[in-house]
Amino acid sequence: MDKVEEIDAALPLAAAQKRCKVLQAGTFQLAAINIGTAALNPQIKVNKAGFNEKLSNLLQELLFVEGVVATNPFGTKMFDCTMYVEGKETKVSVFGK
Repeated sequence: MDKVEEIDAALPLAAAQKRCKVLQAGTFQLAAINIGTAALNPQIKVNKAGFNEKLSNLLQELLFVEGVVATNPFGTKMFDCTMYVEGKETKVSVFGK
């Protein structure tokens, strides 16, 4: 991963999706989300979003869908993950276009 950002575990799914879109900043592609703890305080739960630098063919729009979903008319399936949604471990499928 070219960069890893911590995302608040208490966020609802739509807010985490929006935060990841902003963090892509037109240069990075969301590549993975893992559950973890904050670097500065290991007692705080966070989602660790990993990004790879991508200068072309960036999937700028993201869609997070609760549960493991094979396909979605929104776009290309990027990956499945387990992440915190409102503080609870949740299986999520991530799509991009």
